[in-house]
Amino acid sequence: MLQAGAGKSRIKLPGQILPLEKFTYYHDDLYCRAIILADFIFISLDVTSLQDYAITAIKNKVKENYDVLDRHIFISVIHTFSAPHTRSLKALEKADDETKQKNQFYLEFLLEAVEEALFLAKSSLQSASLSCQNITAKAQINRDIEGIDGYWLGKNPYGYSNHTIPMLKISSPSESLIAMIYSVDVQSSIVEKIGDGAISSDFIGLATQKIEEKLNCVALFMLGAAADQIPDVAQESFDSLEQCSDELVSVILSQMTENEPLEDTLILTTITVELDGQVIPDMKSLKPTRRYHFELQGKKQVEVAILSIGDFGLVMLKPELTSITGMAIQEQSPFPVTMIATMINGCQKYMVDERSYDNYTYGAMNSMFARGSAEKVSQAIIKTLKERK
Repeated sequence: MLQAGAGKSRIKLPGQILPLEKFTYYHDDLYCRAIILADFIFISLDVTSLQDYAITAIKNKVKENYDVLDRHIFISVIHTFSAPHTRSLKALEKADDETKQKNQFYLEFLLEAVEEALFLAKSSLQSASLSCQNITAKAQINRDIEGIDGYWLGKNPYGYSNHTIPMLKISSPSESLIAMIYSVDVQSSIVEKIGDGAISSDFIGLATQKIEEKLNCVALFMLGAAADQIPDVAQESFDSLEQCSDELVSVILSQMTENEPLEDTLILTTITVELDGQVIPDMKSLKPTRRYHFELQGKKQVEVAILSIGDFGLVMLKPELTSITGMAIQEQSPFPVTMIATMINGCQKYMVDERSYDNYTYGAMNSMFARGSAEKVSQAIIKTLKERK
């Protein structure tokens, strides 16, 4: 049996760091989670996104505390819109001294949480078995909706949403659950729309905490193909936040089954796909439109890491994909359970499907990748999955 361990730590942000960006108080805690699985390490942080220098710092912190290859470290975010960002280097060049100092403090607090979670994971290392399954839950709704002037952000009940929730379960020899990794195609964006300056792990963060409380394990979330998906709530409020997270947890728990153990051989394959790049405009200039000129700009490279474990395939990459792209990969994958994880080890903005370009959606206009990129990457992923299986 392989060795596995899991740990969870609170991201300790002192009150004196506030206000930070638009945030003025804490509605609920943010956490870091770490899972050691054989010679691979997974880290998840309850934040929106991470800049490349933050990814490097986190990887270095992991390697200081555990003997692991750099390419075997996978850092993810839950993509809550209600947590501070690590500022971009470009923004820091223009920032005042207080902003720069707060950004440095914030990164240090994240690194402290990573170190603590990893220590707990190391301390809990034990023999473990793996199993996997798909769960189905209607947790999200498509956000690309057509208006008079064109497509924009909203709630589209007729748009596509993939309701499959892939899950990898890690159990002890006594069959108690040590940890799980799961993925949903959804951006956690409820609290942001309440607009009162709250820091919150939001929909997925609260759902994950409730899963952990019910199952007495560490639940590590990886963002799915969520570029065009938001929580399915009629109205954004703290009551809705509690209700929809309760509903998701209830569905997940009701569908969890006892699975046959997977073989414990983990195989990592990494591919690089070269794509045409696209000019990203000033975000403030974007608006609904029926006409838009997509301007090509150089070449972009996308690295995809594919980890296979028996009947389970884990596809990890930086760009945010649309839900229909994730579904296409899952449907053509030879692995019965295929998890698509985006914003892994950083981010590369949106990589949306052909129809999004036809409709001039926000994601298409705000992408660094040219039309056809999602389809090209999907084909390369599917080819690799078939070869690996």
